[in-house]
Amino acid sequence: MNKIILYNTGVLLGFQKVPERMQDSYTQAIAMMVKAIGNNVIISGCVVSGGAIGNGVVVINSKIMPFVGGALKTGIAETASSQNESYHTGGPKPLYVDVYAIPDDAGEPLTNFVRLSTAKAHYAHKSNPHEVTKAQVGLGNLPNAKSDSISLDSSDNLATGKAAKEVVSHLLDNVITGSVYIGDPEPEGIDGTDNYWVITHNIGHTNYVVALSYSTGKLGAETDGETDILLRLSDRGTNTMTVHVHELDDSDIKDITLHYFILKLS
Repeated sequence: MNKIILYNTGVLLGFQKVPERMQDSYTQAIAMMVKAIGNNVIISGCVVSGGAIGNGVVVINSKIMPFVGGALKTGIAETASSQNESYHTGGPKPLYVDVYAIPDDAGEPLTNFVRLSTAKAHYAHKSNPHEVTKAQVGLGNLPNAKSDSISLDSSDNLATGKAAKEVVSHLLDNVITGSVYIGDPEPEGIDGTDNYWVITHNIGHTNYVVALSYSTGKLGAETDGETDILLRLSDRGTNTMTVHVHELDDSDIKDITLHYFILKLS
């Protein structure tokens, strides 16, 4: 910051240049600080109450100045008043100029001003100072709440990743799978016989559903006869179930493996 030396002895020539340099020095320093704050900022005060706005301090036109309140207007404008001082020649001339801001409908719209307290809260991420809504950023359909529960039935909550993981874990914990090698379910010459296999699952109740399928150990054209198989579930018990295997055509020797998928519902 520029400065002047005030303690030299003797009579200083060019007196007007002294206050001019002083004014330029602090004006430059303040202008640099104002840049960090921004333009159109309410530093303090300017509280609106009814049809009036109170005194305060504002930044307008990149200058910091007092605000003289009064009747509420739609804008804020810079103004100035001056006082005369007698000069050695020429008589009284304007010397002291007071620059300040006032309510003015023709000035910068009041809605363009940001309060410094609001900006500071925004910088610190302590609040939502601009009161931005989810709809304004394209997220209006998202609920405000979240939940880790997998049983919550509410459209006002979003399920978390933890809830999704627990759903998968819950399903896997309630699934039983297995395979049983059957080979040829109906030996040649005993066509129409309904053979069965008892599968032990030890679930302890009958509230479950079963899906059955089979695969063949044969390859290529040898698998043609493997399509003549019917599967039927019976005796769905608390700890066992019975699978009936019916072969429509026993003209060839089958090579069948039975597969089951059990989903516990409780």
